[in-house]
Amino acid sequence: MTKRQKKILELIIQEYIKTARPIASGYLANNFKLKVSSATIRNDMFSLTQQGYLVQPHLSAGRIPTRKAFSYYIENLLSPRKIAKMKKQIKSFFAKENRKNVILKDLAKKAAELSHVLAIVASDYNYIYYTGLSYLFNQPEFSHLDLICDASEIIDNLDELVNLNFSRNDNGINILIGDKAILGGPYALISNCRYYSNLRKKIFFGLFGPMRMDYKKNIALADYISEVLLD
Repeated sequence: MTKRQKKILELIIQEYIKTARPIASGYLANNFKLKVSSATIRNDMFSLTQQGYLVQPHLSAGRIPTRKAFSYYIENLLSPRKIAKMKKQIKSFFAKENRKNVILKDLAKKAAELSHVLAIVASDYNYIYYTGLSYLFNQPEFSHLDLICDASEIIDNLDELVNLNFSRNDNGINILIGDKAILGGPYALISNCRYYSNLRKKIFFGLFGPMRMDYKKNIALADYISEVLLD
């Protein structure tokens, strides 16, 4: 992948996250200073499609990112600096809260409000709480009934996802993207599961939504929630 193709892929992913619509070469040429023609951008997009990073949903439409593209974006294009900058914004969002008296449900509600996906908290296997269904199902992807049904089935079996994370020994952010064996389709789960000695329990926090979620914001959010719980 060339340097320009990396930039084009990053722009397509970022714009697709915002709009939920296929991104065309003309749109990129008109809205970003790429210093190349629409035809050159189109050729690069064709190459990215051949490499499996983009797909063209309709003959006359632009391209949308694939699971492979989102994975590449997280691993190679989403810098710690960008995450840190987002965490500062999230901190101001939570600034009015009394962090020493934080309640898991309140954290989940605010996380759902900020992320517009489903927020999940669980502790020691026997407590699972989730909120944000209205935010989740208002996402454009869920205009299709089959995706609502698929997502609802996953939500009905959240204990399996939570137990899978409780069984992991490592701390830190874990990201599942479009894993059919676990998520069942075009969805993503960003989670953080760790033992908090100050609370004397292991806590799972997760954000479940469409594969087209704002990873920069939601990774920073999951990381920040972990810091809140450590206080």
